[in-house]
Parts: sequence; structure tokens; C-alpha cells
Amino acid sequence: MKKIILILLFISNFLLANNIGKIVSFNGEATILREGKTIQVDKNSVFQKDDTLNTKENTKLQILFLDETIISIGQNSTLKINDYLFEEKNTKAEFTMAKGIFRTITGKIGKIAPENFKLKTKSASIGIRGTQIVVALENNNEKIFCTEGQIEIKTQILT
Repeated sequence: MKKIILILLFISNFLLANNIGKIVSFNGEATILREGKTIQVDKNSVFQKDDTLNTKENTKLQILFLDETIISIGQNSTLKINDYLFEEKNTKAEFTMAKGIFRTITGKIGKIAPENFKLKTKSASIGIRGTQIVVALENNNEKIFCTEGQIEIKTQILT
């Protein structure tokens, strides 16, 4: 009996270890694309590295990541989690914002290793330096506002 309990604890810890963020506020309709499968978002949804989130009309949600980074996402938006690692000595986060409206408040990664926190759009790579930003992306028009702290923007073209 003890072996079964230990095995179940190990399996559940392993599965939970892949989770890097969770929904803390949700209103509307959204989906997560994970490993080729579409998952409907609800108030209990969790996120993993390589997930792509798509929101629909009249949708707002917030994701809280393990390092306490908060990303708020508006309607008709697409966010891809390219990379995320939050460990004692190794931390990094990289997100692609393909379209829509986003507000980001950096957490511990932005404070511990700001050079390892990146937000990408079609034409820019934004290096976060322990800050808050708002990004609005429509067609070929990108608006990036830094409301607290500082950011570094590098022009790029994503394929």
C-alpha cells in the first residue's frame, strides 16, 4: 500500500512540475493549443511551456506564473509561451505576443535575471527590466507602453 501511495505522489508531482502558470481571473472564451490539441480554458486552467493561448471576442483573463509574473490578456489575442524556467539558479521566460492587447507585470525572473525575460512581437524583442508594460498589436501597428521601470526594444522580424 505504501508503494502505491509513493508512486501516485511521484506521478502527480511529475505532472504538476510541467505547470508553470495558472488562470487567476477569467471572463469570456479562450483556448490553449498544447501538443496539437485544443483545450477550452476555464477558471482552473494551467499553462505549460510551448502552450499557445487564443482569446475570443469580449474575453479578459490573467495568468499568474510561478515567479509571480502576471500577464493580463484582452480579447482577440494570441500569446505563445516559448520558454519558461524558474529554478533557484536558472531562470528564464520568453513569450511571443502575436496579436491583441497585453499587460505584463514582471515577477521574480524580471528582478533576479532581467536579461532573461523577453517579450517578442512581429517586429520587436522587448527586454524587460523589472517593470510593467502594456502592448497593443493590430495588423502591422504595434504600440508598446512602459508604465513603470524600463524596457529595451530591439527591432526584429518574426517568421
